[in-house]
Amino acid sequence: MSEVKRLVKNTMIIAIGSISTKLITFAMLPFYTAYLTTAEYGIYDYIFQIAMFVLPAITLLMDESVFRFLIDCKDDYDKKVVISNALILEIIGTVIFVILAYGLGTYFEINYLIYSIAYIVACVLATIVNPIMRGQGKYTLFTLFNSLISLFLTILSIVFLMIFNMGVEGLLLANTLAHFIMFVLFSVLLKIWLYIDLKSINLKKINEMIRYSSPLVLNRLAWIFINIANRIIIMEFLGAIIAGTFAVAYKFPLLVSTVYGFFGVSWQETCLKEVFTKDWPGVPERVRWRINSVRKIKQKTEEWRDKTMKKHIYDESNGLSYTLHGDYYLPDLAVNEEESTYGKYGMLRKQFLKEHRPARYQYLVMTGELTGHLNQVDQDAREQVEILVKQMAEK
Repeated sequence: MSEVKRLVKNTMIIAIGSISTKLITFAMLPFYTAYLTTAEYGIYDYIFQIAMFVLPAITLLMDESVFRFLIDCKDDYDKKVVISNALILEIIGTVIFVILAYGLGTYFEINYLIYSIAYIVACVLATIVNPIMRGQGKYTLFTLFNSLISLFLTILSIVFLMIFNMGVEGLLLANTLAHFIMFVLFSVLLKIWLYIDLKSINLKKINEMIRYSSPLVLNRLAWIFINIANRIIIMEFLGAIIAGTFAVAYKFPLLVSTVYGFFGVSWQETCLKEVFTKDWPGVPERVRWRINSVRKIKQKTEEWRDKTMKKHIYDESNGLSYTLHGDYYLPDLAVNEEESTYGKYGMLRKQFLKEHRPARYQYLVMTGELTGHLNQVDQDAREQVEILVKQMAEK
C-alpha cells in the first residue's frame, strides 16, 4: 500500500473513532446534568482537567517516545528495548506521583482524593498500550481502544449515577474502571508481556527517549495550562456552580477541535517516517516557508473578519446587545447594584454566605442583589439591636 493511500486510510479510521467518541460524550451531557448538580459537574470537570495537566509530567510523554522509536524498530528485540525502558520510567513516575499526591492531598484535606489518584493512574496505564498500537501501525485497534473506553464509560456512568447515585465519586470511578478494563483487555490482545524484558533496560536508550520527549512535555504542559487557566480562575474565584456551567458550554467547541485533532494523529506517523528515514535538503527553508504561509493566511483571515463582522450587534429575540471580542460576540451585561450602606452586620452576613451558603452567595452576586440583601440584613439587625437595648434599659 502506498504512503498516500495508507495516510488516507488511517485518517478515515481515526476520524470515525474520534468523532463517534466525542459524539457519545456530547450526547451524555443531558444525562450528567440530570444526575449531577451544576457544582458537582464543575468539580468533576476540574479534576479531569487537572488530571490531563499532570499526566505529561508523570509519564514524561513516554507514549510519544514509544510511538516514535517503534517506527524504527527492525525486530522484536528492538521493540522490547523501547517498551521496557518506557515502562520503567512510567512506573517510577507513577509511584512518585501517588506518594506526593496522597501526602499533599491528605495534608490539605482535598476532596475525592483517592478517586482522583485512581483515575490518573488508570490514564497512565492507557498510555502504555496506546503508542504500541500506533507505533506498529494498528490504527484500527487504536481507534477501537478509545471508542470502547467511551462506550464502557457511558455504561458505567449510567450504573453508578442512576442506580447507585454516587455523584462525582461515581463518575470518577466509571472513568477509572473504563480505562483499567480496556488496558487489561488490550494488553492481553497485544500480548504486551512479550515486549517486556527487564534485561533490556538500557540507560543510554532511556536518555535518548527522554531527550526526544522532554521538549514535547514542556510544549504539552504549556498548551494544557492555557486551556485550563480559565477553569482554575473560575473555580477559585467564582465557585463550582459557575465552573460547571462553563464546563458544559465548553463541550461545543471541543467538537470542532476534534476535526483537526485526528489529522494530527494520523499524519504524525507519515511525517516521522519522512523526516527520519529520508534525506531532506532544505528542511529549515521549507519549515520557514510553511510557517510564513500560515501567518499570512491568519493575517488575511483576521482582516476579513474585521471587515465583515460588526463590532456591535443587537438580538431582537432576547433584547440583548453584543460586542465583538476577538472571534466571539459576548453579551453586554451590567449588574445594577444598590449603593452599599451596610456595616458590621452586613459584613458578617456576607462572610456567612460565602462560607456556609456558597450557592446562594453566587446567585446574589450574579443577579446583582447581593448589596441590597446585605443592606436589608444590616438594617434589620440594627433595628433588632435598638429594640433589645431599649427593652433592657426599661428593665
